[in-house]
Amino acid sequence: HERAQRLLRAGARKLIVGTRATPAFLGRYDRDRLVVALDARDGQVVVEGWQSGTGVSPVERARELQAHCSEFLYTVVEAQGSLSGNDLEAIDGLLQATTNPIVAAGGIGTIEQVVELADKGVSSQLSMAIYTGAIDLTDLFIALLLQRLLLLLRHRPWHLVRPAGQPSPPSPPSLLPSPSSYPA
Repeated sequence: HERAQRLLRAGARKLIVGTRATPAFLGRYDRDRLVVALDARDGQVVVEGWQSGTGVSPVERARELQAHCSEFLYTVVEAQGSLSGNDLEAIDGLLQATTNPIVAAGGIGTIEQVVELADKGVSSQLSMAIYTGAIDLTDLFIALLLQRLLLLLRHRPWHLVRPAGQPSPPSPPSLLPSPSSYPA
């Protein structure tokens, strides 16, 4: 508890809590400053440096702790460093179990995997893929930018093709801030 308080006072925006993530411990802090680590091996949460199985699934743990944190960091321990991809089925289960944002880690090794996770609304934590050069950050940025552009176009196709002389239909709510909200 003392160390966590020191880190927050020193300017940490958020703390990632794993082994100590219980409602009692997390309840001592502002939930908006807490990320709960859901480290999983063989479908169960592992703690104490990935050494001890809890017998609890990540979905059960997420349901238990979602009111006490702002997001979850889901790591597939056995995929860590492998570049073989994350467990999309488990992530789908987490997405159904909680409304808290999810960051996926462990095994993510291609731009396509990052984009697939982003399509689900899941962020990616990359390490080995960057370290080994499997993912180039410029290429990743462009891919995610294109993904966002395609999403916008799917929701506003009339901007591209409209019969001459036809008025524009009412505009759906924008996914981007209005120009009036830009700083001067």
